Amino acid sequence: MCERKGYICPEPFTSQSLNTLNNNMAVPIKFGTDGWRAIIADDYTVDNVMRVAEATALFMKKHKMKKAVIGHDCRLSSPSLAAAL
Repeated sequence: MCERKGYICPEPFTSQSLNTLNNNMAVPIKFGTDGWRAIIADDYTVDNVMRVAEATALFMKKHKMKKAVIGHDCRLSSPSLAAAL
C-alpha cells in the first residue's frame, strides 16, 4: 500500500493483483442510465474500480485515445478510489 494526500491506495498492478481481478470477473458490473449501479464496499470496490479502469484503458488503446481525466465526487471513499488509479 502507498499513501497519497492522506489516502491509502494500492500499489500499481502486480501479477497477484491481476489474479485477484481475474478471479472477480465472475461478478458483473452493472451500469444504468445514471452511471455505475452498485453498493459501496460490496460491489463498488477498489478491485472493481480497477476492472473498469482496465477495460477503459483497453478501449482507449484500441481507439488510439491518449488522454483521460480521473475525477471523483464528494463521497468519503471517492478520493482513495481515484488515487488507486
